[in-house]
Amino acid sequence: MSYAKLQTEILLARDVREQVLSACQQTTEESLVFVSTAIPGRNKTPYGTYSLFHWALAEIERVFGSVRWQSNLSHDLLGPYILFSTPRDPEETKQLCVEIEEAHPAARLMDLDVYSASVERLGREDIGFPPRCCLLCDDLATNCIRTHRHDSKTLNAHVTRLLNAFSDKTIGCNAG
Repeated sequence: MSYAKLQTEILLARDVREQVLSACQQTTEESLVFVSTAIPGRNKTPYGTYSLFHWALAEIERVFGSVRWQSNLSHDLLGPYILFSTPRDPEETKQLCVEIEEAHPAARLMDLDVYSASVERLGREDIGFPPRCCLLCDDLATNCIRTHRHDSKTLNAHVTRLLNAFSDKTIGCNAG
């Protein structure tokens, strides 16, 4: 697939995700969490991705207790995603999501985006955490992504190492 076509399909997938999020925001007054993977590179679902994703879902249920799943588990060009709501306030929800994102080195490949009932997205900085660092260096992830600082081969190798822990059949589903 050409880079231009891939870029167009990624934008379309993001639009669909935005529509799903918007529809869910109209049906709940609770904090809403969009759970997805954040795998760099062209292959958004290397081996171990689905095991990591299912691990994250189990962690969500362990940490939050009861949650209301607001969408079906879905998959697109960007990987798996699902939404849930919780009656907890957005700041506490984001705190718990950051704890999950930091609970395992590979959890760095997860995104748990929190939205308040007023449709505002809460970032890590909003609750006193620094922005995410790059997967490979200490600079901000956004800086490295924007400047294409690291080559895809190095990034892919690091992602593979992170996902290796989730490629063992004892951890969970290995589809993908």
